[in-house]
Amino acid sequence: KLASEAEYLAAGGKIERDLFTEDGGETWIDAEIAQRIAGEKLQAFAAEVAETSGYAWVRPILETRVTYNATEDLHQVHLEPAPLTEEEQVEADKLLETISALEAESETLDEDDEAEFQARWDAASSAYDALHDKPPVIPEEMKANVGCFVIIGADGQPTVASGLYSDKPLERRKARGADAGEGASGAAEI
Repeated sequence: KLASEAEYLAAGGKIERDLFTEDGGETWIDAEIAQRIAGEKLQAFAAEVAETSGYAWVRPILETRVTYNATEDLHQVHLEPAPLTEEEQVEADKLLETISALEAESETLDEDDEAEFQARWDAASSAYDALHDKPPVIPEEMKANVGCFVIIGADGQPTVASGLYSDKPLERRKARGADAGEGASGAAEI
């Protein structure tokens, strides 16, 4: 939950509790208070992302996904992630070797060893994915228009949604004289 129970109660929210259920079921009565707290946290996280990311804009939306309404006047931008450094590539190669060894080991695995094996598999896979989960490289000529959305992640915390958008259709200019057969503008649509 993005709005904690303590914050909700401190802001004047009321909770109705069911004393006759095993899990102590509860209902938060004042949804607008919870939404306001969550919205403030999303806004603060979006401001932090805006300061550190280099995006032209960062828009928080009180959703678990980016909705069509949020993007209907925008243009999706597809950019490549930053390449791995030499050190990161060495680490990625080691992790792939570990994952391959784990795949071979999985064929002879006893049921008693599954939990420990799964923990090692998850650790290697997560580390490999984390190496490759890099923000995209935004060319200088696009920086003034490219932005992102901040949403509520699966864990209930603010997160940057995957996907970048532009408020204008973007064109990437080719070097002068790169293609003499091109029109007078010298522009190529992305």
